[in-house]
Amino acid sequence: MQVTIAEQRGGRNMVRTKATSTTHSNGGKQALAKLERIRKISSERPKEKLTNLGHVISFDFLLDCFNALDGKKAVGVDGIKKEVYAADLTANLTDLIMRIRRGTYRPQPARLVEIPKEDGSTRPLAISCIEDKIVQMATARILESIYEPRFLKSSFGYRPGRNAHDAIETLTQEVRNVSHGAILEIDLKRYFNSIPHDKLMAVLRMLIADERFLKLIEVQIRTSMRGAAGDEPTVCGVPQGAILSPVLSNVYLHYGIDRWVDAFATTANSPLRGQVRLVRFCDDMIFILSRKEEGRDFEKMLRARLAKIGIELNEAKSSLQPAGRWAIERLVKDGIRPPSFRFLGFELYWKRAIAGFYRLGYKPRADRLRAKLKSIKEHLHRNRNTKNHIPLLKEVKQVVQGWVRYFSITDCGRLIHFFVTAVRRLIHRWFNHRGGRQFISWMRVSPILERIDFPTGPCRLRSMFPKSSKANQLHISGA
Repeated sequence: MQVTIAEQRGGRNMVRTKATSTTHSNGGKQALAKLERIRKISSERPKEKLTNLGHVISFDFLLDCFNALDGKKAVGVDGIKKEVYAADLTANLTDLIMRIRRGTYRPQPARLVEIPKEDGSTRPLAISCIEDKIVQMATARILESIYEPRFLKSSFGYRPGRNAHDAIETLTQEVRNVSHGAILEIDLKRYFNSIPHDKLMAVLRMLIADERFLKLIEVQIRTSMRGAAGDEPTVCGVPQGAILSPVLSNVYLHYGIDRWVDAFATTANSPLRGQVRLVRFCDDMIFILSRKEEGRDFEKMLRARLAKIGIELNEAKSSLQPAGRWAIERLVKDGIRPPSFRFLGFELYWKRAIAGFYRLGYKPRADRLRAKLKSIKEHLHRNRNTKNHIPLLKEVKQVVQGWVRYFSITDCGRLIHFFVTAVRRLIHRWFNHRGGRQFISWMRVSPILERIDFPTGPCRLRSMFPKSSKANQLHISGA
């Protein structure tokens, strides 16, 4: 059976030349109601396919997507900024909606930028034009309404109400339930850029029967990339950096990995005797096995599964290691240092709790900390001749606050304090390297930082343990 998500009022399909704010507001509410209707159908009738999804993409829906875009982001190959596009917004959106409905919409090539990574390699980032960002956001919102009710609890990345701290807390709880098991840490090699288009479209067709909407998705994932050598066609993968890519990547791994792992717990014919739990944040995955001896067998099955869905494993960033209080205690008794692993910018290691058993400990990755300090130092150096220092210090403050908030969890207080202190020292040094002959003491710099409420240390640390635990709650003002 197919369910039609269609316009209830025929007048909404008319081409507009003028639109009042009241119409926009009503149209925006109608679009939200349609998305909620899709979400309800997807949740209550999981076996039914959805069709006529393109009718959700109305003028007012695109207007709402346009208003949600960040005008400060980098521009695409056409060089058009958000305020320029807004100068004739009604005409631009009217033309865009007509091209979408006629099936003649074609995105412009995305500007390709290589972003350096900590290991010395680069990450290709696609920067789309403002009009293409509008269509991507509209498509992503519809897909989220369809798939969000179907995603499993093991998935955390790029989902509303679920963040990295939630993923680490869930990982902690799963590991606490293991006494003599194993942890399989895997990293996918250039996952966004290697998703096979044919397999991705086949996955989408399992729930979507609207061929026009599927065609709209397909033309977006096949957007050409404009680099130094000119335009290059996209033969596989989804553009990393595009608004649409996170939800598509989650959909593909939901069917490729999440449901496959979930079958180990729900199927009586599971090839493993023990339990397997997954914590996934987009393409970063941690598998927790209750039986250590089954680690290698599961790793082989996982490799075969990844090969089947066309994804390659990054061997250098993947590892299998023992986990659980008994397994770690045995390593320590044998004089072996328990191994650590990395997840979402944190380094997770084993430490002895106050009660005597071994638990997971957390700290920011050392390479990430050094890289952030280096980038702040270089930013200050590039702006050493600026006359008005307050705006610059506020920029640094925003960066520091974001870093502190992200790493403010159990065990990280000491390194957060080190990071904030190091940044404040860089600022003091920057004041004395601006060309003046007179030395500026810290007593003169400190009041300047206090006036802009510059962080002095970590904010309240989020506990990674059960709510009844009173672990590591620290409050230092200024973050």
